[in-house]
Amino acid sequence: MRVPVVVCATTFGVTDTTTTTTAPATAAVSLPAVLTGHVALYRDSRDLVQVLAPVGWQCRAGYGADGSGGVQVFPPGATAPAVGVGSSGTAQPFTPSSAQGVVATQTSGCSGCAEGQACPLFATAGQDMENDLGRGCAGLKPDAETVDSLSPTAVQFQDPPGTAGDGVPSGGPYVARGVMTYRSHDPNGSWLETCTLPSDDAELCAASLQLFFGAYDAR
Repeated sequence: MRVPVVVCATTFGVTDTTTTTTAPATAAVSLPAVLTGHVALYRDSRDLVQVLAPVGWQCRAGYGADGSGGVQVFPPGATAPAVGVGSSGTAQPFTPSSAQGVVATQTSGCSGCAEGQACPLFATAGQDMENDLGRGCAGLKPDAETVDSLSPTAVQFQDPPGTAGDGVPSGGPYVARGVMTYRSHDPNGSWLETCTLPSDDAELCAASLQLFFGAYDAR
């Protein structure tokens, strides 16, 4: 199936002479037929991160001085989910939010950011943080958050309604479904997508997360 490609307005924390890539009007994506006409592929101006989300939504992208950042897609007229970029990391987990959104981020070469993002779900990230920074993991996975392994370097998780967990956004009236990657001291960082939509969009979230896992777990 071919889906529309949307280039989001993108900001960068430092001036860079990297050429903006030209986006095709559409892209070929393997999807269930039921999603025909309902999704688009959203990306930043340099195609660093892309994410599948509902067609016709708003989007924006941003990257901090350390290269961390990503793409946020959210409903028309809504406020973008709260996501930070820069040396503090690319996501703000464990913060209750009632927002809908599909958010994809990466920590770039900031190893402390990658360890801090991943340590609630990856024991190796917690060990790396202790060894590298001399402190334990600041995040604590909620008991209600479910986690399953997708590969040695990726997990999928789910935050039920009302549970503010590793999903960004999570803790509101919608299930937050997500995928996170982590490799010890990988210069490409830890990658995270959260799809927080009403239950009727569960199939869309599943397709979006599968595409993200296939594209970024190997990075």
